[in-house]
Amino acid sequence: MKTITLRNMDEDLKAALQREATTHETSLNGAALKVLRTGLGLQKPERRQRNRELEKLAGSWTEQDLAQFDEATAVTREIDPELWK
Repeated sequence: MKTITLRNMDEDLKAALQREATTHETSLNGAALKVLRTGLGLQKPERRQRNRELEKLAGSWTEQDLAQFDEATAVTREIDPELWK
């Protein structure tokens, strides 16, 4: 397998490649190969994973929490007849 050297890489490209490597927990070489394969159509792009930061909150409300939320947002459920004329 041949080795290539990339010259004149600007700081933006270098930073983007470093972010790619960090995100996918790989080396700069691994990130560069992946980007090249994807860009040249030799590999399908990875699907982005959904953000799951709020997942831990699902199902965590008590009845009291729900009642407080309903009370605080009740005004948003009122219909202003003047807006519908």
